[in-house]
Amino acid sequence: MKLKLKPRRDLIMKKAVAKTPAVVNMEMADTVDQLGRVKARIAPLVATEKDLKEQLYNVGPGDYEGKLFRATVSEVFRSGPDMEAMLAKLKELGVTQKWIDAHQKTTAYLAVTCKARTGKATAKAA
Repeated sequence: MKLKLKPRRDLIMKKAVAKTPAVVNMEMADTVDQLGRVKARIAPLVATEKDLKEQLYNVGPGDYEGKLFRATVSEVFRSGPDMEAMLAKLKELGVTQKWIDAHQKTTAYLAVTCKARTGKATAKAA
C-alpha cells in the first residue's frame, strides 16, 4: 500500500462554488477586460525580464554594476521535508492512508487568473 498526500480540495471547492455569483455584471466585465489589457501590455516586458535574467544566470553568482542599477546573482538553497521518505517511514510504522488524509493541513486563499477568451461561453457568463 502506497501512502500519498491528498489535498483536501473538497473542502475548498464547496466554499468557492458557494461564493460564485450566478450572473456576471457589466461592471465586473469591464474590470476583467481592463485586467486582461494590462496583462497583455506587461507580457512583453516580463519576457524581456526573463531573457535578461537568463543572461545574468549564465554569467554566474556575483554583483554586477550598471550605470543606473546593480544586480546580484545569488545561489540560493531551499530545504523542505522529503515527503516521499516521510510517507514511506509512516507506512513502515503502520500509519494508514486514512490517518494521513485526516491530518492534512489545507489553506484556502483567493487567486486571480486572467486569460484571453476563446469565444466559448462559460457557465459563469450564461
